[in-house]
Amino acid sequence: MSKAKTAIIELLLAKEIRFEILLHKTTFTAVDEARTLHVPEGQVLKTVVLDTGAGHVIAVTPASRDLDMALVREALADNHAHLAGETETARDFPTFELGSMPPLPSLAKAPVLVDPEIMRHPTVIFAVDHEESVRVKTEDLFGGEYVTVTPI
Repeated sequence: MSKAKTAIIELLLAKEIRFEILLHKTTFTAVDEARTLHVPEGQVLKTVVLDTGAGHVIAVTPASRDLDMALVREALADNHAHLAGETETARDFPTFELGSMPPLPSLAKAPVLVDPEIMRHPTVIFAVDHEESVRVKTEDLFGGEYVTVTPI
């Protein structure tokens, strides 16, 4: 079992959160993950690592939407916030595969911004790696975590 999967499962079990592991063919984007799993794109979480003046921030949007950097910069009050590069992301988050950053601050060890559209879904799915995902109730996933829900 990968370190990422172990960390995610241990956190969910420790918080007594019910979840389902979903196995699927290899995917590299949240949109492909949704299509492979035959679920609406809005139900699958897309996580993006950002660089800010204060360090890394994780932005979480539905797979169906693009990140709006103007809204991100406004939410962070940081006009220089930008997408982190793959090399930097791999170096700073070695436990997680590129494109499979968990949407949880306690695992990413970074603040997390969550688009409010996500909160409208009773359940969400996020990648553990490129071949496994987790389905969980949205309120369970974010309920015990400190996240900022804001349009991004």
